Amino acid sequence: MGIEEFWDFIEQARARAADSTDAEEIAHEATVLLATHESQRIVSTEQILSELMAASYQAALWDAAYVINGGCSDTGFDYFRGRLITQAARHSSESLQIPTTWLSCRLSCSSGRRNRLRM
Repeated sequence: MGIEEFWDFIEQARARAADSTDAEEIAHEATVLLATHESQRIVSTEQILSELMAASYQAALWDAAYVINGGCSDTGFDYFRGRLITQAARHSSESLQIPTTWLSCRLSCSSGRRNRLRM
């Protein structure tokens, strides 16, 4: 699986979720979808997710998560990055590198938008 296939997979999981803003529901739907595939596809999906999580382990992004959420533990940061991946989808790769995008959203978006970013 390549990165574009990964994003297609995330989009499919989001489309199946009753609430496309609920990261846990999207993760559940992704699990259901993966269960229908061969083991190599499951492993390659996990590899890409692991690479995205590792690439997003940045102090600047953690700072953004801290500001957005009013605090951020190490576990909270994992959830934040996972939600970023499920919500931003194809834009996550760029967003993971540019936390100022999230900070500016925190400062300028309506409270409804900020709530969707909270973990």
